[in-house]
Parts: sequence; structure tokens; C-alpha cells
Amino acid sequence: MKERLKPAGVFSIVLTLMFVVLLCGCGESGLMDIYAVSSAVRLSTIPAGSVINPGDQIPLSLTVDSGSALPEILGVRIYRDGNSLVSTMDHEVESSIVLVETDDLVPGFYRITAFSGISEDPETELELPFFISSGAGGIQRISAYPSTVLPGEGMVLFADLAEAPADDPYIRWKAGGRTIGAGRVAEGAQLANWQVPETPGIYPVTAEYFPFPPPGNGDFPFAGAEKRSEAFVSTEQRTPRGELGPAESYSSLFHFRGTFQSNGFSVLPDPRIQGSPVLALEDEIFGYSFSEKDVLAFDTSLIPVRNGSPEAFVLEMKGIFSRNGPILSIRDQRDVQVLSLQRSDEGFLLAGGNFQISLSLPPSFTLRETGSPLYLAIAVEPGSPSGRLRWYVDGVYQGSAVLPGIPGFSGTGFSTLIGGGFHGLLDELGIRSLEAARDGGIFGFAMRERYGRSLVLAEGFDAPWPDELLLPGSTGRGEGSEESVLLIEKGGKAGFAVPLQGIEGRIILTFKEPAAGAAVRFRLGGEESDTANLITRADGRATLFILRRERNLRISQNENLLASFSADESGGDLQLWIEAADESLRLDSILVSRGEERLRVQAPGAEASPEV
Repeated sequence: MKERLKPAGVFSIVLTLMFVVLLCGCGESGLMDIYAVSSAVRLSTIPAGSVINPGDQIPLSLTVDSGSALPEILGVRIYRDGNSLVSTMDHEVESSIVLVETDDLVPGFYRITAFSGISEDPETELELPFFISSGAGGIQRISAYPSTVLPGEGMVLFADLAEAPADDPYIRWKAGGRTIGAGRVAEGAQLANWQVPETPGIYPVTAEYFPFPPPGNGDFPFAGAEKRSEAFVSTEQRTPRGELGPAESYSSLFHFRGTFQSNGFSVLPDPRIQGSPVLALEDEIFGYSFSEKDVLAFDTSLIPVRNGSPEAFVLEMKGIFSRNGPILSIRDQRDVQVLSLQRSDEGFLLAGGNFQISLSLPPSFTLRETGSPLYLAIAVEPGSPSGRLRWYVDGVYQGSAVLPGIPGFSGTGFSTLIGGGFHGLLDELGIRSLEAARDGGIFGFAMRERYGRSLVLAEGFDAPWPDELLLPGSTGRGEGSEESVLLIEKGGKAGFAVPLQGIEGRIILTFKEPAAGAAVRFRLGGEESDTANLITRADGRATLFILRRERNLRISQNENLLASFSADESGGDLQLWIEAADESLRLDSILVSRGEERLRVQAPGAEASPEV
């Protein structure tokens, strides 16, 4: 279109002159860009790459040397995406301020050219790139994964946007003094992979935000709105809270944080890498993204072996598993698969030459094409002729199965593959022998993974009950793998020092397969309740909830209130005594939480217990 430039009104001229005077007072670093295009005439305007709202005016300021006159004509041309002419305006200059109208322009990237004199033979010319945006936009903060990385390893940088983009934003990343990536947010440019320098130190990281991408395949020659941060490269690494650890408890341990190195007490050589697994971040899960062509190959068995058969072990894994396929497999010297773990339609499948065991997921967990963050723990107790397997999802017990023996699994000449079939993102993977795990760490970690900082105490899951938890007078403990519980004989008592003194919190006691009509009597501090019959759930367990607020205690099972009284505040931790009234009881686990966060217990195939 072609139109006359509007002269600035008196009021607009006054405001714009004040704006120009203030900016020019900032000196050479002022916010106005000054284009010295001839010895006598200068044209000033907003900085290159400025973002304006739809309908805003762009001020153009003409200044001349003493004794020189303003040019007679000012021509303005506006181009969209660099080259598409959308507006033509010519103006007879009457004052030193001209306001360019943008009422008819939609959001996008534009370029203004302005010149004085005859358009075919301009004397003074300005070229200004700018954006029209319908939203505030911008970057709120930059996050680095991991926050501290070893020299030469990979780091993922992520830009959190201030708001959902209304336009088509473009982000340019700079780190360590060079550009490491750029692209549209719609194509994943919020995330950048960076191979950090080999020298430890603190390196600046910058993300520049542009409301729209550059035309063609080029880049912007000007800076965008910047958000700055720092990346830490250090030879000293700390395991963040909530991750699998400590390393000395694992035979093999992987924190997929820019490296494929195996930690743990059986340190392995680096794997042979097939394909190109890349660092990725999704749903707060950070690790390596795998497809069916990406494999980590180890020339040994990651499963511990003793006397020619698999030793009892625990496998823990966190990630996103979006498509079916092998996740971990062990092969013999003939390249025959002897043991594998893979994602299936029902959840996961553990298979050997003579068995297949389906590891189902909770009813509330639905596998979808894109995958969902998931923490899986598998406890395996191989034996002769059979052993036992149990699995937990997000810290919740799901089921058990009989595991047949695996003949000829000596470990000699065996190899392990991670990947090679599934699509997804691996965050962590740890394997350790069950003997090394008999410290309550598996159950405790699983519960903390689910409940977070609110958890005070978690005891159970194949761990002998610790002496510091039990009070004098406690009855016998279960022995062997079939009795990893605290046994309370008929008429006997078990006492616990529960760390709830002076705080609000909850205690969840889970009993294993109580007999029909089994009754329990309990005492907290100096108060004793009435006898209550335990109600068995679908999975053969019974759960007792104790809620404490100030000095008041409320004891219930499901929705039924069993007792309510005031606790004795004397002494240290709260003393809890459980008595088996008429049948022996097996106490499977204790969870203690604090604060307002609520714990929910759900049995496989059963309705969820109420929040307590």
C-alpha cells in the first residue's frame, strides 16, 4: 500500500521530543540508534530488534548540523520477513519528528527503510529491523542439567518461558563465548545440548529470545532479549537428592547425565555405543533418549553371578518408556538371549529361555505413545529350582511371581545390551545384589521417590528391622527371605520409637496376610486403645493409619475411626506399642511422614485407601 506519512501532532511531538532528549542524554550507549548517513543529517529511532505492540507508533527523529536545513522529503518503506513490501509512505518533512503508523500490520518480523531526498537518489538512509508481537513473551530462567558437570561431558540447557508463546518465538543459545544452537521453540529450541570445555570453571550461558524466527535459513544480526546464567564444570560431582545411590551399594550404577560410565563397586569399562543416543529432557526426566537403533553394549553381565547362576539382585530404573521393545538384555557367548527386560502392552516383561513373567502396572497408570515418567524396582531372588520376584512401580508394591532358574548362566563370555528396541528416555539404572541391599535402602528410596521430602521414616521391603527403631521387649523377627517382616507372636508386643515427637505427621503400618478376624491392640505414649479387628485388603495386607495433630492422635483403618486420644508428650520420640491380641501378626512396613502432604496407599486391584 502507499500512503502519506502522518505529521506528528503537537502533543505527540512534545512527548516524543521528551523521549528523544532523555535517550540522547544517555550518550553513545543510549536506547536510540543513531544512523549517521551524511555529514549534515542524522536519523535516530528505536534500537534494532525492538519489540512493539500492534498499533504502536515508531518515532523517527531527524537532526541536522547548525546551518543546515531539514530534508524536504522523508520516504518510508516497510517489508515483512525481510523482503515482502507491505507499506509505502512518503512525507514532506515539516518537523524533526515523524511517527510511523503500524495500525495495519499484523504480528511478525518487519524491516523499515527510511530515506531523505528523492527516492531514486536518496541522500540519507536508515534500515531498522523490528518485531510486532501480541504477547509479553521472554525467558523466565535458564536451567542446566546436570547443574554441575564433569569436564568435556554433555550438558542440557533449558529455557523456561515467562508465558505460553502467542507468536512463533525463536531462541539463540550462547555458551562459553560461542553460539551452540538456535531455532524455533515449536521445533524444540527451548532445549540446547552443549559439550562443555575440558577445563573446569564457571562459564556464562545466554539465551536470546526473539518473538519470530529470521526469514529463510539465516540468523539475526542483532541481539534479542537476553537471559543469563552460569554453568559449572568441576571434577567433583555430588549425587543430587533422590537419585540412586550410594554408588558403593551397586554392582553397576548409571546416572545418565552426559556420560555412559558405570559407577558402583564393580566398575566396568565404557560401553561400545551403537547409534546415537542424545541428551534429552522431558517431564522433568533428564537423561539419554533411545530409539531402536541406540545400544550400549558391555562385554560382561551386569547381573551379578555366583556359583554359575544369577545371584539375588535388585534392578532399579527411572525413565520414560514410550514404545515396546527390549530395555536390557543379557546374551551368552553364542549371542543367545538368556534374560531380558522389555516394555510390553501390559507394562513390562521379564523373560528367559524357559519363562515369561508379565510385570503389570497400577490400574491408574496408562501407558501412552509418548510415555510417562516411571520408576521401576524389581527384586529377584533366584534359587534352585525356583526363586521369587517382586516389583514396585513409583514406590508402590505391584505383585510377585515365581522365577525359574536360569541354567548355565555362569556369566563367563556373556554380554549386556542396554537399549536396542524401546523408544524412550533413560534417567537412571542401577543393579545390585540383594545381599548388599539388605539395609532398607530399596524400600526407603522407593518410598522417598513417591512421597518426597514429607517422608521421615520408611522401613520394610527385605530389610531386617533396625535396632534403633525397636524398643526393648519386642518379639521375634522373621528369618529368611520368606519372612522379611517383624513377627509379633500371639499375646506378644512389638515396640517402636517413632520420630514424631513435637511435629504433626502420620504413621502407616502395613500387616502381611493377617488371619481372618485377627485383632490388634496398640498404645501410643501412655494411652492404650481398645482392641480392633484388622480388615484385610485384596492383596492380603491390612493397613493401619495414625494421624497426629498437636497432642491429639486419631487411629483409623480405611474410613473407620478406631480410636482418638491425647498422646503422652514425655520423653523423646513417640513410643508406639503393637500387641497381637489373639493371632500372631507379621508387620511388613512402617511409613512415617510429616507436614500437610498426604500419603495414599493402594493395593493391586483394590480401591485406593483414603488420604490420611
